[in-house]
Amino acid sequence: TIYINKRINPKGLKKDQYDVIIIGAGIGGLVCGCYLAKAGLKVLIIEKNSKPGGYCTSFEKDGFRFDSCVHSLGSLREGGQLWIVMKDLELKKDLEIYLQQPANKIYLKEIEISLFSDENRIIEELSKKFPFERNNIKKFITDITDGNFISRYKKFRKKYTSFKDVLDGYFSDKILKTIFEIPLLNLGLSSKEIESFAAVTFFREFILDGGYYPRGGMQNFVNSLVKVFLQKNGLLKNSIPVSKILIRKNKAIGIELKNRERCFSRFIVSACDVLHTCLELIGKDKIPKKYLSYLLKPEPSLSMFIIYASFNGEIVEYCGKANAYWYWPINKEISHKNIDITLNLSSKTNGFFFTVPSQFEKDYAPRGYESIRIMSCASFRDVKYWIRNKSAIKNILLKSLNYLLPIDKIKIIEIATPFTLYKFTNNYKGACYGWKSSMDNIKKNG
Repeated sequence: TIYINKRINPKGLKKDQYDVIIIGAGIGGLVCGCYLAKAGLKVLIIEKNSKPGGYCTSFEKDGFRFDSCVHSLGSLREGGQLWIVMKDLELKKDLEIYLQQPANKIYLKEIEISLFSDENRIIEELSKKFPFERNNIKKFITDITDGNFISRYKKFRKKYTSFKDVLDGYFSDKILKTIFEIPLLNLGLSSKEIESFAAVTFFREFILDGGYYPRGGMQNFVNSLVKVFLQKNGLLKNSIPVSKILIRKNKAIGIELKNRERCFSRFIVSACDVLHTCLELIGKDKIPKKYLSYLLKPEPSLSMFIIYASFNGEIVEYCGKANAYWYWPINKEISHKNIDITLNLSSKTNGFFFTVPSQFEKDYAPRGYESIRIMSCASFRDVKYWIRNKSAIKNILLKSLNYLLPIDKIKIIEIATPFTLYKFTNNYKGACYGWKSSMDNIKKNG
């Protein structure tokens, strides 16, 4: 794909001058660039990697295709946030999005639950397993989906502190509460840690309205944004890291690239990690001490340990079809002490989730095989730790996976550690979701 648009901008700005420069071509940077270019501005997006997309990229190896990190899209119901973006940018002209159902399957040791992206089906499925909680299940799902962002904020943020408080307020059955907790592993937080409204929003937008997938894989979603950006006369440069943001009289005036090339702009948008922006690109000496202190207080979200592998056979024979499969040992309480796999090197089993896009996208794997990705939350540590422990952690996850799939049919193709994710994105400590949406972080920042 050719990403650099060489059209002459009609505004008459010099070659190295722009209305807006965006640092980072992840989804946030691309969407921002599309809207600004659509408004008629001369926009440059700079990306350090060889292709745009950030965590939302895909890659191929040994005849298999994998999505790097993102496994589905959410908030695509009519009026949802992503639905509005797709409508505004007319992405549906070249991009087909379909719903992989069930969006999630959850496994405890003796229980299997399918969660469809449909309120009535979720209520019915959970009520069959927990008939005495039927009314509570219906009220919980209805309260999450009714109203708008503000009304949900008032309903949950003011009444409940943590998501555990929410679950305790609606349900009495311990196993049912655990089922609602398990998808939070995607955020690396237990129900005791995560702030109530953050968890409710996650459920509304990504569990009750999740499981959407772009035909051809996640990279196609990125490519459709790139196409719109270029059609609107945007300019995208890849494989060129930004070394610093140029400051004059306390105002950002442009950027300098690693190759010493300079570009100037009225506005700079940094669509990358805020600490990397402030400490590396702007410079610690140029950041007010009070703001710097504020930035260094909160903790980042956990990162991920990811196994990309092939499976000899069809997953459907063992687990049926789903967008994502979640597993948690039922005899363990979900807490911050056991979500992070790096704290559980001695554990025989650990919580994880895996995805099998080749069930829906046949060109993701050769005939008779599946492309499978296994993920578990992990903290950053350092490169030496991962060199030393990568193999042991891989074995822990495979032992856990053996509860659902025969691991003798698995062949490891690639492994990504939190250090890998950090190198790829510059996200502080390889964080998957920026700052933790935890009660702790809220207290630290008043």
